Amino acid sequence: MKKTLLTAAIGLLGALAVVEAPPAQTTVGKASPAAVAASETARRDEFMAKAEEEIARARTKLAELQKKAAEAKDQAKAKLNQQIAALQKDLKAAEQKLADLKKASVARWNKFEDDLRAALARLRKTFEKATG
Repeated sequence: MKKTLLTAAIGLLGALAVVEAPPAQTTVGKASPAAVAASETARRDEFMAKAEEEIARARTKLAELQKKAAEAKDQAKAKLNQQIAALQKDLKAAEQKLADLKKASVARWNKFEDDLRAALARLRKTFEKATG
C-alpha cells in the first residue's frame, strides 16, 4: 500500500510538472504588424494633410482680416487688430502642434493627435468670433 501511494504521489507530481505549450494562435482576422503599421502611417498622413489644409485656410482668412483691418477706421481697426492678435496666437499654436506631430514616430503620433485637434478647434472658434 505504501508503495502504491508513493508511486501515485510521484506520478501526480510528474503530471503537475508537465508544462503545456500555449495554444497556437491563429492570424485569421488579425492584421500583421506590418499591415497595422502601414494602416497607421496612412491614417497619420491623412490626418496631417487635413490639418495642413485647415491651417492654410486659416492663414488665408487671417490675411483677409488683416487687409480689412488696414482699411478700417479707429475703433473698428482697434477691435480687428485685437482679434487678429488672438488669431495669430491660435494659428501659431496649431502650427506648432502640427510640427510636433510631424516629428513624432508613427507609433507615437496618436499622443499628439488630440493636442492638434484641440488647437485646431480653438483656432476655428477664434475665427468664428472674429468673423461673426
